[in-house]
Amino acid sequence: MDVVRLVFLIASTIYLISCAQESGKTADSVFVEKSSNPCNSKTIENQYIVSWEDGTFSTESGLSKEDFKKEFVEKNLSQIKKIHYDQRVQFYSQEDIHGTSEPLTPTNTTTVDQTWGQTMIQADSVWQKNATGTSVIVGVVDSYVDVTHSQLKNQILINTKEIPDNGKDDDGNGYVDDYSSMNFTGVASYTIQNEHGTHVAGIIASDHSGIMKGVAPNAKIVAAPFISNDGSGSLSDAINAMNYVVSRGAKVINASWGGSVCVATLKDAFDEISAKGVLVVVAAGNDGNNLDEKPSYPAAFSIAGQITVGASNANDYMTSFSNSSFNLVHLAAPGDSIMSTTPGEKYNYLKGTSMAAPFVTGAVAVLMSAFPKATSTQIKEALINSVDITPNHEFRVASRGRLNLLKAYNYLNH
Repeated sequence: MDVVRLVFLIASTIYLISCAQESGKTADSVFVEKSSNPCNSKTIENQYIVSWEDGTFSTESGLSKEDFKKEFVEKNLSQIKKIHYDQRVQFYSQEDIHGTSEPLTPTNTTTVDQTWGQTMIQADSVWQKNATGTSVIVGVVDSYVDVTHSQLKNQILINTKEIPDNGKDDDGNGYVDDYSSMNFTGVASYTIQNEHGTHVAGIIASDHSGIMKGVAPNAKIVAAPFISNDGSGSLSDAINAMNYVVSRGAKVINASWGGSVCVATLKDAFDEISAKGVLVVVAAGNDGNNLDEKPSYPAAFSIAGQITVGASNANDYMTSFSNSSFNLVHLAAPGDSIMSTTPGEKYNYLKGTSMAAPFVTGAVAVLMSAFPKATSTQIKEALINSVDITPNHEFRVASRGRLNLLKAYNYLNH
């Protein structure tokens, strides 16, 4: 099943008050014994996420724990809010519906099959109202996005102040060569291109020049990959990627990843992004669990600016693999056998809540463009209060239903 899984591996979490002198805080006191940590996991050795009193984050490292305390913590103690060990992230294993990534053509399957999700949420009726996501910037924080794909290349927000591939930070924003995307993976080049990020981006905003129909075909994408092709990355990279897309103007972020989190750093980042009026759309996860009983994160965060999405199928039922919750998952969206763009001018069918979340992300972009005065709270409310509820059964989500973009549009247009 195709959702990115973050396996957050941590040794300890330390909360630091702002005044070191008044609290008697020392470099030693910020570290908690590993045995006291409820998580059974590993860390990225000698790498730390530092949360500063001014609300920013940074990734720091030392030759050893003792070196880090002496050379960094002691010198910056009064400015440090809290410190977390950095953590490894991983993909779920992907399930390729067709077992191949060969290009699809209209003769492989019908147009209805290719875009059943768009049809079910009545996206075409909203496109006819010229509501297509124009001027809305969407952050895709995921794996590699093929920004050269013919149905995506015109959807990418280009940083015109940056000269590509010259190894310089031309615009002085702190990022080198962030012309068409910003790579947070730490990998210099992509020799193997994972499909996930490109597939997610296509659902959100591919243009309508080919067989794929993005939900918000006139939105602009800021791609910030933080998970590399081997399926791993770090929590600090995820936070930095989210902050980057916000700095580029993103009003909605797609987060099709999740897992077990034993640290508050990610929630802090979500809280701060939410406070800026940015919506973060999160995949509920593919474990078939009730998140009230077996929470995973960020899906189980309860944050005003977050929308958590489960997966539905073409028969308009909740999929068996989707995580659910009548409290924490807000609505369902198409997430089974979803066709979208993949690297190298290809297309493929994938399934998972990773595919459901970008339907909602695209819907957010469409509504933001159609109703520019609507707040993020009003957009979220419209999506939740306008779902389709199927007779004789309800979805295991707070709204009891599945995304309907036309109804959400009409809800805001009343």
